Amino acid sequence: MDCKSLSLMQKLINLTTANNLDCTNGILANYLLLHYDQLEQIPLNQVVAECYISISSVRRFCRRLGFENYSDLITSKLGNPEKQKQIATDNLRSGYYDPARLRSEINENLYLCYRSLSPAQLQSLAQQIHDCSALVLIATRPYSFWVREFYNQLVAWGKLTYTAEEPKMCRTLYARFGEKTCTILISPMGILPETYAPQIRELPGYKVLITGKFTQDHPAFSGYACQYQQILLLPFKNSQYEYMEIYGKYTIGFLFDTILGQFLRQIP
Repeated sequence: MDCKSLSLMQKLINLTTANNLDCTNGILANYLLLHYDQLEQIPLNQVVAECYISISSVRRFCRRLGFENYSDLITSKLGNPEKQKQIATDNLRSGYYDPARLRSEINENLYLCYRSLSPAQLQSLAQQIHDCSALVLIATRPYSFWVREFYNQLVAWGKLTYTAEEPKMCRTLYARFGEKTCTILISPMGILPETYAPQIRELPGYKVLITGKFTQDHPAFSGYACQYQQILLLPFKNSQYEYMEIYGKYTIGFLFDTILGQFLRQIP
């Protein structure tokens, strides 16, 4: 799996912030998201005409997202595993949006998470976050939206924190802080693109992986597990992608609120 195809939609969403909609990047990102399902049928000249921008602006935009050009962006979109409309429809048909089931499944997963993590594990991670000079949170959607609140809280307390979809986006940060960096990679489904492996191996500082216990059965797990100083294995009730898409994110939110509490206890 290619990290380009894994993170395209999230990269576009990240550029459509309220204070970004009037600039070229915001306009382009919003346009591409609104026409996401039809992008392969929309030629570059149509994008340029309807967004009132130049071809060079589109090229710079694509390179900012990690693509060579507009064609490269479209190619990655075609291989994108995140078919959000289909996932939502499947979840509806499976009854995942039923209020009673939502409450039951969320509560059960939160309970499993609470029982599986020792106070010592959380205290150790909170201490690393407290002591590091810079924290990097790497997560794809939908989990990235939940760690953003954690990010906001840490920034409010003066902790230098960044969120990213892949390690290479923070090269400058790692070059600046080196071993004083702490990286937390959130991957509940254990879906780590092959291109992540060399990036993670080269990262300095303290590295943490948060994933599901079922990830241990993945053939490549032992190969990349040794790259982390700490691994939190969460015992999710179900390992199906669609199930995790809607219920797993609540567990991640719960976990990071718990870590935040531990972090605050480290502050004099």
